[in-house]
Order: sequence, then C-alpha cells, then structure tokens
Amino acid sequence: MAKAPNKDGVDNTALVRALADILDDAGLAELEYETTDLSVRLSRVTGAAAPVAAVAAPVAA
Repeated sequence: MAKAPNKDGVDNTALVRALADILDDAGLAELEYETTDLSVRLSRVTGAAAPVAAVAAPVAA
C-alpha cells in the first residue's frame, strides 16, 4: 500500500497506528482525535448476527 503524505507533506501513519492500538486496548467502537492541523476519526465496524427465522413447532393432530 502506497503512503500518501497529507497536504503538509507529513506522514501520520505512526499516529494512526497508535490511535488504532488505543481503540483496540480500550475496547472502543469509535475514537476521534483532532488538532489544529489534523482530524482523525477511527470507527470499528461491528457486524450484527444475521437474524434467523424461527420455525413453528408442528401442531399435534
């Protein structure tokens, strides 16, 4: 994967990795970090279990 520096020519990969580690360690679903020059929002997509249709019990005759 190619690294693209931001408009100031700064590569923030290490910062984003550190924020992702914090997200994992704290068990957070979302984390936002903002400075005057940078705004980062990390979000973990948690998939919900697919609903399962209930099967009706057979009726005794």
